[in-house]
Amino acid sequence: MTPVDAALEDAPETASYRKSRLMLWQQLCARFAEGQIAAKLQGLGGEAAKRAAARALRGDLRRLMAELLVRAPVPALHAFLGVARDWGPAGERLLERGDAVGELAASVYPRATWTQLEWPSVDAAEDDARWSAWTRAWLEAISAGTPTVLRNDERKALTTPGSRGWASWLVGATAVVGVTTALVVASRED
Repeated sequence: MTPVDAALEDAPETASYRKSRLMLWQQLCARFAEGQIAAKLQGLGGEAAKRAAARALRGDLRRLMAELLVRAPVPALHAFLGVARDWGPAGERLLERGDAVGELAASVYPRATWTQLEWPSVDAAEDDARWSAWTRAWLEAISAGTPTVLRNDERKALTTPGSRGWASWLVGATAVVGVTTALVVASRED
């Protein structure tokens, strides 16, 4: 834990911030459940209803996850990505993994610790091109100072809108290689 992390851990604002992010996550999960019911009433089946409900929340979900991914300490990111690699094409699998996102929200700080990267607005997060640009910036931030082990075609696939779903950049190599490498570097700095 860095000195910044240690000072923030006991700050009253940290507990309040974490609680607000967890409440926002719970609201998104409730909206997701309501959206599934509405989609089923319109005749959609199980998986299609999940995707439709998640798609309706896409901007809000991406924005919150971007905030958590920027404000969480690197070890918490590593733990999260280890269990939440597959977000689903519309985010439906992530919305079903409440515990993993809750644990990530419980680790965030009200101020930046490892990066100054800001998260996108809901409108920007909704737009695939701007979301792709943000994910590229996040990937570069988390990989900063570490040898790049992703091939160019892998990096392009991870940041291209619509490639294997909107959160595909977090799966596979990014989760295992990028964050693990950053975690090793961050732990050496402690």
